[in-house]
Amino acid sequence: MVEKVAEDAPEEERILVGRFTGLSFTVQDVEASHRELAGRGVHFTGPPERQFWGGTLATLQDPSGNELQIVQYPAMA
Repeated sequence: MVEKVAEDAPEEERILVGRFTGLSFTVQDVEASHRELAGRGVHFTGPPERQFWGGTLATLQDPSGNELQIVQYPAMA
């Protein structure tokens, strides 16, 4: 569940906004998903990036500023 925090909420609630939530969505093609979502107005903090473990991640923000990721895992040989 992703919850909205009101702009006038107490500081102890607002401080949670904008942190990485740990929520990632697996996609088959991170580059194509990034292009499609960005084309629909989704805000990404940067382009997809290859990780040391072989996968590729792209971090996006929901309308409240919470960070989520799309991830493409490396192909299994």
